[in-house]
Amino acid sequence: MQQPHQLGANVEILKRPIIIGSAFAALGVAAVILILGIPKLWTAEAAGWASAIATSCAALVALYVGLTPSRDAARARQRIADSVLKLMIAEASEQSFYLKCAVGYLRREDVVGVGFNHARRFSQRMDLAPFKEALPYFDAMSPDVVEAVTYVIVAIQRNKIPLASTPEAEPMRVIGPERHAMAASLEKTMEALDQLRQTGGEVIGQPRRDHPDSVASMIETWVASAEAVRKNAHRSVAR
Repeated sequence: MQQPHQLGANVEILKRPIIIGSAFAALGVAAVILILGIPKLWTAEAAGWASAIATSCAALVALYVGLTPSRDAARARQRIADSVLKLMIAEASEQSFYLKCAVGYLRREDVVGVGFNHARRFSQRMDLAPFKEALPYFDAMSPDVVEAVTYVIVAIQRNKIPLASTPEAEPMRVIGPERHAMAASLEKTMEALDQLRQTGGEVIGQPRRDHPDSVASMIETWVASAEAVRKNAHRSVAR
């Protein structure tokens, strides 16, 4: 009894163009012999039918053999597109985590310069480059994935310039209402990244996983850092 891998190898051999082409040719020859081999059909009309069948079989062989390279190239391109999508989803997950931390902190009521600067640095980890890698492979991706990637690129681009022009704040400066506008803008980018994670994950069979505990832990670290700076500042004044 043949092993599964041997059966698979045999199937691959049978799928080769030369084997399939030979099969088509054999069918054509069989059809010709069938028609010409029957005395009652041995007429000019029968010969015409035999010639037409043989020509059709030859055309099918040529068509199959001619299309094989294109099909192989399309499959190879699809494999590359799937790999690019997997890398994008991993990158989107990481960048989404950074933005969740930043947005979560900026939504607090006790935002001060120390924490704001942490949020700002995390936000600056947004990067367009990994998503632009998908542009040459849009033709091999689903319309939903193409739309999600495009939205991510636009959302990140909108935030990069304002973030670059936002200076660091004094450590204990209380950050006013302007932080809400920053949080809202970052939140839209975060949502775009999460949509890509969701849509792309469905394509490659990778469920989206969030880590709210890690986000909350990071925010609490920033809060503790701000509190430590505040205490040190009070000690310095007391001296």
